[in-house]
Amino acid sequence: MLDFPPPDEFKRAMEEAGLRNVSYHKLSFGIAAVHVGTVR
Repeated sequence: MLDFPPPDEFKRAMEEAGLRNVSYHKLSFGIAAVHVGTVR
């Protein structure tokens, strides 16, 4: 868990991998995040 990227960095990685409309929602006061994206 300590090496997992911050939400905005992970969002960028998803976009670079080809996903579109990527967004994320922080949960539990920022301790977890759910990322969502669509495949082209």
